[in-house]
Amino acid sequence: MTRAATWLLLAGVLLFVGVLASQGVAAVFLTLALAKWGLLLVSLFHLLPAARYGRGAGFVGGGVAGALGRRDRQ
Repeated sequence: MTRAATWLLLAGVLLFVGVLASQGVAAVFLTLALAKWGLLLVSLFHLLPAARYGRGAGFVGGGVAGALGRRDRQ
């Protein structure tokens, strides 16, 4: 894992803990329980473009420019 990925993972975990602390564990899990299958559907809907752009950036090796399909680099 790269250093940037490690920092982003840490930031995500801290953000999650901050939401739990500020809103309360029960309120967060109640909201997740109310979402039920809708949360899963939204996650699956997000998965397709995330996989597409992630795979494109990996093959092209151009980072964001490669993920967006920009070919203006020489």
